[in-house]
Amino acid sequence: MIRDRLFLAADFLCSALKAICPYDTGNLCNSIRVYETEQGVFVGIGDETTPYENKDTTVNYVAIKTNEPWKHGNNPNEGWIERGINSALETMRQILGGDLTDEEARELIMENEQRLYERQQDKAAEL
Repeated sequence: MIRDRLFLAADFLCSALKAICPYDTGNLCNSIRVYETEQGVFVGIGDETTPYENKDTTVNYVAIKTNEPWKHGNNPNEGWIERGINSALETMRQILGGDLTDEEARELIMENEQRLYERQQDKAAEL
């Protein structure tokens, strides 16, 4: 039960991040996933399909490049990760605390997925 709630909360965080992440090719959005390791459940951003990979390490810097201030000019995406996390916190608390049913949580995830779909459609219309 607790494990299921952890995954549901992580799924919600993924959907919240995907709904607002910078969207160009879709690679960054598609790289946002829930992972389970021996240490627990976490949400990762960036993988081998995303740019900005540092050749000296296995760390992928895509989230840093899209989230942090730029040296030259303004980064229109600055802070998107923090905004996504902050927007998801209260709902994640409700999921973990049992205040939302699984069905209610999945409806909220679907709403975020709909926001992403609309952004994808907008991007496709630009091309």
